[in-house]
Amino acid sequence: MQSITLSGNDFLHVYVDPDNEVIETNEKNNYILVPLFEKQINAYLNISTGYENIDNKIRDYLKLFVNEEAIQNNADLTLCIGRKCSNFNSLNDFTLNSIFKSQKFGYKNDQLIFEGKNVGGKPYNAIVGGFWKDTDGKNYVMAYGNDIDGDIAAVKKLISARDLFLNKDLLQEDRAKIIDDFDVNGISVADLLRNPSNFPYYTQRNSEQFSRVVERILNNNNFEVAIKTIKTLNTTSYNEPSILRLKNVNSDFSQNYKEVISKGIKPVVMSGGIFSNLVSWEDNGKGFARELANEGYDVWEIEMNGGENTECPTCPDYTYQDQVDYFWPALIAGVMQYSDKDQVDYIGHSNGCRVALSSLNSYSSGKNSVGFAFNSETGEYDILVDLPDKSVDKFFGVACPATLNEDTSLTEATRVNVIPIIGPKIGPFVVSRITKSHTTMSDFTLRAIPILYLRGKLTLGQGLLTISSLFSSDKISRNLLEFYINLSTKKSSTFDISNVNVNSINLFHGKPSDFIVPFEDQDILYDNLTVQNKSKDNLNTFIFPIPRINDHSSIKQSNKFKEIVEEELR
Repeated sequence: MQSITLSGNDFLHVYVDPDNEVIETNEKNNYILVPLFEKQINAYLNISTGYENIDNKIRDYLKLFVNEEAIQNNADLTLCIGRKCSNFNSLNDFTLNSIFKSQKFGYKNDQLIFEGKNVGGKPYNAIVGGFWKDTDGKNYVMAYGNDIDGDIAAVKKLISARDLFLNKDLLQEDRAKIIDDFDVNGISVADLLRNPSNFPYYTQRNSEQFSRVVERILNNNNFEVAIKTIKTLNTTSYNEPSILRLKNVNSDFSQNYKEVISKGIKPVVMSGGIFSNLVSWEDNGKGFARELANEGYDVWEIEMNGGENTECPTCPDYTYQDQVDYFWPALIAGVMQYSDKDQVDYIGHSNGCRVALSSLNSYSSGKNSVGFAFNSETGEYDILVDLPDKSVDKFFGVACPATLNEDTSLTEATRVNVIPIIGPKIGPFVVSRITKSHTTMSDFTLRAIPILYLRGKLTLGQGLLTISSLFSSDKISRNLLEFYINLSTKKSSTFDISNVNVNSINLFHGKPSDFIVPFEDQDILYDNLTVQNKSKDNLNTFIFPIPRINDHSSIKQSNKFKEIVEEELR
């Protein structure tokens, strides 16, 4: 056992499973900030920046340093945060004009004023001031800025100087600090807010995404990776654009590492399956995306579903065709824009394969104006991007659905009649009972299992499929789920990909099935492709696939699949 010295520190930052080696249903609770001091001040928190989510994050942060007192008269101190706090105007008038104050400051004529001079007009300029107010006999600290940047910077300044502002012996003394144009604290906050990964949310200040950005900045917990974004056109089925995410996996490595990557190498783009997210190919730090990046490939992951920008409560209920016509073309064009390359190699799992084939069937010869890349200089999505001719060189598809005509654990389940002979089929019936616009696989399986059991149709494979679905909390739109359930219910579907034009294509499927996609779909894809350089390989799933080992979601980690892909990429 090894001991560590904590004296002289304010906090212990605790990270559990930093490399994501442990499989969890929730990967967002692996960090905690532990105070190493005893809180001395009971404070009444009067916080209003104009954005409720931000106010809550600031409140949580301040409560690490003070005990919150719900009754103002019982508090040692009132903290007024933001220029919209309930008594700002009266306090501001006092700090600007009171004859009893030795340091006068405040907000006047849209300017921050300290000792009669303008502090500055930048968003991060701010004032923190503490004083005793003679008219009510209460102690106050005010912290506010020109904009949200300044409010955040002021809160950080308040805490960094808490020996001055939260000192019981100084509560009735006038004390103030300003954040001017050259203040490092203010500049760092503004810089972090404008980080390319964060700035798209800067204008969405009421969003949960922006509040998480603020939380990280307050806690000095800024593990930034190059997660970039692309904006689709607004001609989707829901008549709005969507902001989609893509990640350069190599960006997690040092600059020295990135510099040794071959300058001429094509990006390798990886897209997950129907229930996946942006980092599904990383598989908790041990996945194929990481392996390829470690070998020097320029790896990019794209997210068509499963992410915070596609599955939030207010996100649109996008369709399969939205992914084909808008999501995939914009994301591939985005990779090209950000990597400065005009062709990619592509690896798609499940839906990430089928959508790509559908899109390439329509747009192999290119498509102009497919979306907008983010411009860090203007802070706008104003860089129009095109999908070029033959955008994909080498294509690799694993567990790729085609028609789903043959029997698997999924298709057999969806085709059972709820009422014998009469119907309806379980698949469409269960989907009709899902009212949420974004849903998990278990939302479907847990509704279907009781009906299958009562009908005497429940098989071992369907039980294992249900168990497998419980391991994932990833969501997709209800429309996308309905598309695949309807596809699985039919027995005579077709899938035209005869116009796909890539230099080579390799298909990998589980044999006899992977719970969801029948092995026969491989031949349907292979026979329909007119690409000259094509191949197909089977990945043995034995009698029954095993959840988390070789089922539909995990088959992409097959060693045989990875070895062939790496050989073809060389």
